[in-house]
Amino acid sequence: MLRRPLETTATFRAGADVDLNLQLTDVSERELNAGVNVAVAIGPATAYSWDIRDERGQPVPRVSIPAGRLAIGEAWLRTLKPGEILNDPAYLNRIYAMTEPGKYTVQAFWNVPDCGGQTVASNKITVTIVK
Repeated sequence: MLRRPLETTATFRAGADVDLNLQLTDVSERELNAGVNVAVAIGPATAYSWDIRDERGQPVPRVSIPAGRLAIGEAWLRTLKPGEILNDPAYLNRIYAMTEPGKYTVQAFWNVPDCGGQTVASNKITVTIVK
């Protein structure tokens, strides 16, 4: 079993990196595979599924990422021991169009390879973009 908390609220200036920290904690009694494939120019956020919505509840569109930026990747081979914590940076503005001032609701999802395809979800957080 894994737990993936995010901060509960965060505020960023329009045009700045929307950088959040995903925290993965192994709350099981066994070591788990936490390896991910990472697009180097984007970071580990591409290894997760995201539900990002604007203040009207509408899904936020993905940004257009040039194919070459996704093509250069690397595998992060890592394991989590029981009780161990991993932190992954997530620069969401590099994947989603979070450019307009306002409030956004963000939730991350991760498919856990060692848990029969179980998907774990982070808590929902509010990200505020200001001018």
